Amino acid sequence: MTCRHPWGERIEWRKISTCIWNGPKCLRFNLPLSAQYPDCEELFCNILHVRKSADIATIATDALRFSQALFPSLQTKEFKPYLLELSILVKQSVEEHDSGALSCLDDLKDLPMFPVKEIHGMLPKLVKCRDLSWPSSNFVADRADLRGLFQDKVPLLDFSVDEVYALMPLLENFVHPRFLSKEAPGNYMSRGEKRLNRKLTSDFRSKNLEFFRSVPQLSA
Repeated sequence: MTCRHPWGERIEWRKISTCIWNGPKCLRFNLPLSAQYPDCEELFCNILHVRKSADIATIATDALRFSQALFPSLQTKEFKPYLLELSILVKQSVEEHDSGALSCLDDLKDLPMFPVKEIHGMLPKLVKCRDLSWPSSNFVADRADLRGLFQDKVPLLDFSVDEVYALMPLLENFVHPRFLSKEAPGNYMSRGEKRLNRKLTSDFRSKNLEFFRSVPQLSA
């Protein structure tokens, strides 16, 4: 099977067993066949039995090849799409109790692929999975208020809070990071004098009185 290389006009041979028909835009090497042979779905999917979509192993392998081709000049933002796609597939695998699919992530444990913004750092750096796990000094901001409080005070995963929630399946099942919401529980303080709300207090007392009257054992 011949496929055009994503960079340049070079043609490379690929085994049918490694091909996919559709796949996410983050793939740089194992490009979906639908992009190169859009009119041949019947041939590839029904006759040659090419997989119709990418799985965790496909994305993990592509991420490894991508890092080997460009690292250390790799830009941290270029790895974000891989992580987001992996998180979607991890969620599906967990829901389907497919532990075999999750084992493919082991190949990524030593791959620097998580962008972390250091204290007063100009650009984020890529760290490995274990560099986000306890007891590392890197944290994940899973709440906007905590992100604002700890930014430039501790190294943080360089993802917005919305992106962190999209990554939760991957983070919780593969990385086990230090979430700020667990490491820095909030303490709430009042400002100024504390005063009871008269209307709420009156309503609360009235409801309590009605409750006591409705229970014979308590009203006796």
